[in-house]
Amino acid sequence: MTTLIRLPSREVRTWAFDSRRWSHWRPREDDIVVGTYPKCGTTWMQRIVGMLVLGSAEPFSINDVSPWLDARFHQPIEVVVAIAEAQAHRRLLKCHMPLDALPLHGGGVRYIHVARDGRDACLSLHNHSLAYTPGALANFDRIGMEDPQIG
Repeated sequence: MTTLIRLPSREVRTWAFDSRRWSHWRPREDDIVVGTYPKCGTTWMQRIVGMLVLGSAEPFSINDVSPWLDARFHQPIEVVVAIAEAQAHRRLLKCHMPLDALPLHGGGVRYIHVARDGRDACLSLHNHSLAYTPGALANFDRIGMEDPQIG
């Protein structure tokens, strides 16, 4: 049985992420949360843990195996939660929130963090954002403008 150790001590909202979406999460005792700052090895760690959870090195859809709760731009939170709830295997959840913006659970829930030199992460994020399409940028604008804290 999971035990709530503490509620989030702050809220993080950007054009891309919203820590409030984690309030929809109903933890299971064996959940694994991969929580890293963007461009610090999140997908790499999801692949490693996903292979261990699934017991296979076969390619898998990262979005199906590892739902991303705090992303505002992929799917509505209800869809993401439904994907997570339907999983029968040990759940692997992606996160780009700092730990103090998440509800912290004990009782078997595991949190994995990967760190990277900030200069490398910054340059990687810059290069990543250069590939955003006009549609993706318009979506970020819409998300930001609809949020009174950002808009």
